[in-house]
Amino acid sequence: MFSSVRAPRGLKTGASVAAMSRMFIPLRLAHGLCAGILLASGFACAVVPAVANASTVNLASASPFAVLGASTVTNTGPSVLNGDLGLAPGTSIVGFGLPAIVNGATDAADAVAGTAQNDLTTAYDVAAGQPIPLGNDLTGQGLGGLTLTPGAYMFSSSAQLTGQLTLNGLGDPNAQFVFEIGSTLTTASASSVWLINGASPCNVYWQIGSSATLGTATAFQGNLLAHTSITINTAATVQGRALARIGAVTLDDNVLDAPVCGTTPSPPSTGSSSGTGSSSGTGSSSGTGSSSGTGSSSGTGSSLGTGSLLGTASSLGTTSTTGTGAPAAPVVGASVTLRPAAGDVQVELPGAHEFVALQTASSIPVGTVIDATHGKVLLTSAVNRAGGTKAGMFTGGRFVVGQAKVALPLTKLRLVGGSYAACTRTGSLIQAGTVTRNDLIVARSATVGPSHKVVRQLWGQDNGGKFVTIGRSASAAVRGTIWLTQDRCDGTLIRVFRGRVVVHAASRRHDLLISAGQSYFARARR
Repeated sequence: MFSSVRAPRGLKTGASVAAMSRMFIPLRLAHGLCAGILLASGFACAVVPAVANASTVNLASASPFAVLGASTVTNTGPSVLNGDLGLAPGTSIVGFGLPAIVNGATDAADAVAGTAQNDLTTAYDVAAGQPIPLGNDLTGQGLGGLTLTPGAYMFSSSAQLTGQLTLNGLGDPNAQFVFEIGSTLTTASASSVWLINGASPCNVYWQIGSSATLGTATAFQGNLLAHTSITINTAATVQGRALARIGAVTLDDNVLDAPVCGTTPSPPSTGSSSGTGSSSGTGSSSGTGSSSGTGSSSGTGSSLGTGSLLGTASSLGTTSTTGTGAPAAPVVGASVTLRPAAGDVQVELPGAHEFVALQTASSIPVGTVIDATHGKVLLTSAVNRAGGTKAGMFTGGRFVVGQAKVALPLTKLRLVGGSYAACTRTGSLIQAGTVTRNDLIVARSATVGPSHKVVRQLWGQDNGGKFVTIGRSASAAVRGTIWLTQDRCDGTLIRVFRGRVVVHAASRRHDLLISAGQSYFARARR
């Protein structure tokens, strides 16, 4: 059973029997069990720590940078950097005018970027020099499906992530995770890294011997420290940083959110400290102990109880009905749960007249407007009345979530926002009509021209279907896929990157099944 276990670094040929025996002590043994079994044999239990945490990696002056490259930094599309943008010693930064947004400073070939590169090299070397505990050599394994606890892990060559990797902080907000990767890191489309039980993206480091490539719509967390280059494909997001030592960083319609580190999160509040009813709704659903928020992410009066309406609060906190900090389970035709995955996610509840930030997992009613234009959100909905659920990840647009109260419901995401005003021909008159608050034109207008201008869009990814995205001229029912729904001036475009979707268009009698690599365009009715 131990044939695949890698000997610890530093164990020489001809080591003592006692030393070799310690190689095969399962790490899951508790200290008490270890003492009972091993002390009788004369072996010391101290060599088998319960949790082998990694050493701290300090980015120093590189910390403010969401993206730091060496040769070039290139972007395509409306990427959003919540942090600084830097390049040194190169001078070529391309593609960061509008619609791309950099919420921070830009430093190219200056002293600031140069110092940050020096500190990146130091941090890279510290990460690469971490000792690897017994059992933490993952060479040849895929990261997808694993749940890892704090520590240093290694791949002697390349590392691959397909699906979901979970990092469990074990309740320690300072828990360190360091991945030493000999050559490349590659993620498949729609892969994800999830942090639970106090784990923070501040303390997750991916030291990569050559280059990293994040697949389409990947939801990644942690700091990428690549020796050569980093490529982040369409609609992927990073809760962390993309830092390349000698090569390029290439982006394509991404969100990168450099976390503010160095502070310890506040513990969850416990009922009586979470608000006072009148500040966040009515009755028992707001601050009476039955639906407390989570500390600093909700703040006094800013947490939302199940079913309540949020007035002027600044953020949406955890909406628990159990007092445990977990959101209530989704209810068919009534509610869904949301979890922010990256960037800035905003919600506008039914009857409210402003958007508020979604900061933690929350239960929200159907009819809520969700703005993931500059972020990424995981949406979980009920798929039957027996408690079954499905989850999907959405980014790049604004939508209203809806669901019918039927036995096997689909979750409907109707695209909203944007303006069709720019679609009209110059000098023409717009016919009188009604426009909703979310800029959906519901009146007939003969002045909309055949422009390819994009009014609004939404990227989606899921593994089991049960979601429908609804554009102005067509809708897409998905069957485990990555897809894009895009409303343009001249109609609705649906593109499929993985899996299949069923397209329903008002101009067709029958639905159409399209597969990966295909697209369908439904022309707007005049």
